[in-house]
Amino acid sequence: MYFCDKNDKIMMYPKAVCEDLEMQVEWLKAFLMVEEKRNFSEAADSLFISQSSLSKHIKALENSLGVVLFDRSHRRVELTPAGEIVSEKAKEMIASFDDMMGLLRHIRSLDRQKLRISVDSSDNAFAYIRRILDFFDVHPEYELELLEYEMSVALKKFEAGELDMILGHTGLPSPDPRIGELTLKEEVYYLGTPEMMHTLGDGISFADVTSDRLILHQNTYQEILALFRKWQISPEEVRPIVTTTGMDVLKAYLQGGFARSLMTESAAELLDPDRKLTRITMKEHPALTLGLLYHKKTMPEAARALLADLRANMQQ
Repeated sequence: MYFCDKNDKIMMYPKAVCEDLEMQVEWLKAFLMVEEKRNFSEAADSLFISQSSLSKHIKALENSLGVVLFDRSHRRVELTPAGEIVSEKAKEMIASFDDMMGLLRHIRSLDRQKLRISVDSSDNAFAYIRRILDFFDVHPEYELELLEYEMSVALKKFEAGELDMILGHTGLPSPDPRIGELTLKEEVYYLGTPEMMHTLGDGISFADVTSDRLILHQNTYQEILALFRKWQISPEEVRPIVTTTGMDVLKAYLQGGFARSLMTESAAELLDPDRKLTRITMKEHPALTLGLLYHKKTMPEAARALLADLRANMQQ
């Protein structure tokens, strides 16, 4: 409900009849500041707004109520009889409004919206997990529950409504109109010690690395092999590939000059934050793809806000 004048009385009406309540409260606060200072310039300085903005607030309030609030014919600004009435009621209304907003903020803090997301542990998920964590850092009104399930388990929980989102190699067997999917990609780079890297520099291709001894992280092993197949190179054509589940082992192989690797940029940042290893952009610009599944019709507000953030900052 909102307030405005009718038949020279201040009454409560729906939004269709009156201005926005919060805006009118701001106008009332401006009005009371002018009353206190009896000077528009001093009141504007106290409110940290321009005098013209303050005048617009007062004029809007006067138009809304249908009365003149100040007599400006004297050196000092004086209240009109209508202004005296509004002054008496405005203090009560502002106090009630501020009390209401405080109670609502408390309720929102007790009932923060929780978003349950199952994440893939693969290297190319790190960048998106980090972005998701950053999003919740700047949105304390939402709460994050980050979980890790095998994809088959995650899909069952997702379909049962126990998860709001799934981040991973989703690959649903058939399109479902109730489910949305945001495709997220991250480019794959070629890594090794500076002295071991090819002299070709940027523009190296998959065909150029088939004779290299490669070490891959087990989480992205199958996806990297799929990239070779995409460019008509079978895994049998590649030198023996070592796989590991430990980032420390992977780092030791690479920094020791025993092997080279293919991995996403975020995985490389995690493995080699000091950039002691050389990263080369590949000619094919290969990328590993993740999907973020969400429920279209029952998507909570927190999920909508997160999707908008990811679309704006990370989707390729």
